[in-house]
Amino acid sequence: MQMDTKFPTDEEIWEIYQGLLGDSEFTERRKLADAHGVYLWEIQTNATDGGTFEYSYMRKGSYSEGVADVSRIDRVYLDAQDNPVGGDSIAKFIDGRWVVL
Repeated sequence: MQMDTKFPTDEEIWEIYQGLLGDSEFTERRKLADAHGVYLWEIQTNATDGGTFEYSYMRKGSYSEGVADVSRIDRVYLDAQDNPVGGDSIAKFIDGRWVVL
């Protein structure tokens, strides 16, 4: 599989977020863009045990907020004290389409 140089649109990113969140309430933590569009988009939703899940989209590239070898959405679980406990990649944008992992 070849990594794509086309970047997903806001709408394409939002479709993945909607699929992950369903009807869950969420908070948009931050959304950053440049001349090429959104490069970082973070949202957070509550877990049933008092913790939270943070979902983070990062476009392929190097930014002051981090580096991504491929445009992707990651998920991090934060416990009730906001300590990161675990995380994983949820989806990657490959060959012009999202691959949900």
